[in-house]
Amino acid sequence: MFQGIYNSAASADALQKWSDVVARNIGTGPIPGFKKDVVSFDAVAMGTIGFGDDGKSTQQMAAYLPVPKGGISFIEGTIEYNREPRCFAIQGEGFFKLQRPDGSAVFTRDGQFHVSSTGQLISKSGLPVVGETGPIQVLIDQGEISLNPEGRLFQGDQEIGVLTVYDVSDRSALRRTSGGFVVAPEREGTVDETMVEASEVKQGFLEMSNVSAIHEMIDLVTITNALQANQKVIQTYDGLSDRAVQSLAPTS
Repeated sequence: MFQGIYNSAASADALQKWSDVVARNIGTGPIPGFKKDVVSFDAVAMGTIGFGDDGKSTQQMAAYLPVPKGGISFIEGTIEYNREPRCFAIQGEGFFKLQRPDGSAVFTRDGQFHVSSTGQLISKSGLPVVGETGPIQVLIDQGEISLNPEGRLFQGDQEIGVLTVYDVSDRSALRRTSGGFVVAPEREGTVDETMVEASEVKQGFLEMSNVSAIHEMIDLVTITNALQANQKVIQTYDGLSDRAVQSLAPTS
C-alpha cells in the first residue's frame, strides 16, 4: 500500500519537472535559433518490495520509480525571410561559432549579427563570429556585406572572410550558455570540432525556434491530467490506509 503511495508521489514529482521544462520552452520559444528542452523517463530500481500469500513477506521483487532525464532537441526550426543583410540562417546541420574572451567557443543557430565599433562581426551577446581563419573583420564604412553561395563574405569586390558552419562530434556534450551552447567542462578534450561543408548559409534569413506552442500546450494538458490521476491514486491509498488502521485498531 505504502509502495503505491511512493510510486504515485515519485510520478507526480517527475511530472512536475516535465511541466517546468514545458513552461521554460514556452517562455523562451520566441528567441531565434532556440532549441527546446526535452524530457524522457527512465525506470530506476529503488530497493525491493516484500510480499507473500500467507501474510508474510516471503518473496522480494525490485521496486522501480520514474526518474526524468533532460536533453536538447536540435531539430531545425523554421527559416524565415527578413531581408536584413546581417542576418543569416543555416539550412542543414551545424552551428555558427562565436568566440568568448577566454578563447573558448560558443555554438549558436541564432544568426542575428551586428558590426561592432571596431568592425568585428558580432552576435547579439557581443561575441565575435568566427570564420574559417578566425573572427570576421568588417571594413568600416565600406558598404554592406554580401554572401556568395560558397559562404564567402564580400564588401564590394573585396572578400573579408568565410562564414563557416561548425559542428561537434557529440552534441550530448553541449550545455546551454548565454547566446548558445558550449562543450561541458567535463567533456573538454573528448569532443571533436569540425567544419560542415554540406550545409548552406542563407543571407537575409533567420532561423526561428523549434518550439511549437501548440505541442507544448498539449503536453501541459497531458501533464495536468496525469498529475490529477496520481493525486486520486494517493487519496485512494490514503483512504485504504485509514480504513486498515480503524479495522485493526484494538477495541476497548
